[in-house]
Amino acid sequence: MERNLLNHPVKVAMTSPVIVISPDTSLEEALRIMDVMCIRRVPVVDGEDLVGIVSLRDVQEALKDMEEHCEDGEAPGATVADTMTTEVFTISPNAPIGRAAEIMLQEKIAALPVMAAGEKLVGIITESDIFEVVVRLWKGEDPSMDAPDESDYGMVRADELEMY
Repeated sequence: MERNLLNHPVKVAMTSPVIVISPDTSLEEALRIMDVMCIRRVPVVDGEDLVGIVSLRDVQEALKDMEEHCEDGEAPGATVADTMTTEVFTISPNAPIGRAAEIMLQEKIAALPVMAAGEKLVGIITESDIFEVVVRLWKGEDPSMDAPDESDYGMVRADELEMY
């Protein structure tokens, strides 16, 4: 495969705006958000600051553990803060896709929040996003045609979305 594809910037493959949740989001609500929005990873923000990331598997396992250890059938109000990963690897929108893939492979992770200048969360890139670019290039398409415009960069708080 042409090495040039790996030199495309992350911004041509990332999802932006990115859906985010707060650390005090309940695990049940996080699961619902992921289900409704068809996403498997969600950055966790406190105000404007990235404080973690949580995966669908993290949430499902935590809920299963709570259910198994709950005596009266009522699960306590666990939140995303109890389950999220706080050591978050990030990448710049201008970094090469190859670097994003390298970090994901080395760290055994499936997504990287994308941070612009000033440590501002502007998107997320996942393994699926990288595969999509590979396929588009293989088909002879230009992946930059559908890249988010910088004016679209940012985050959307899940609690502000109408998901019903």
